[in-house]
Amino acid sequence: MVDWIWCVNPFSVDDPRLRNGENMIKEIHEKDIAECVNVIKESFLTVADELGYTIDNAPRFTAFATTENRLLYQYQNEHRPMFAYYDDSKIIGYYSLSLQDNNECELR
Repeated sequence: MVDWIWCVNPFSVDDPRLRNGENMIKEIHEKDIAECVNVIKESFLTVADELGYTIDNAPRFTAFATTENRLLYQYQNEHRPMFAYYDDSKIIGYYSLSLQDNNECELR
């Protein structure tokens, strides 16, 4: 991962530093939710496997608790800014921002 990527304002998705050929960060759309859920689940399943978490002993762990309905609710009702890292049109990374009441953002 490139260090400068964390210095870029996520609301400035037009920043040219976010593009490297077909690799880029951009805001997602509702049609991307299912692919984002897959990326989240696959990513957290590696951690679950390492720590011995299962759906039975840790049902609220991210790998098991993330669903399309949950992300869709966050997208439609909470209006969270959501972004994905694309590699040749395939989503390989995801994050969202949760805007807090105290003018802070939580990266999720």
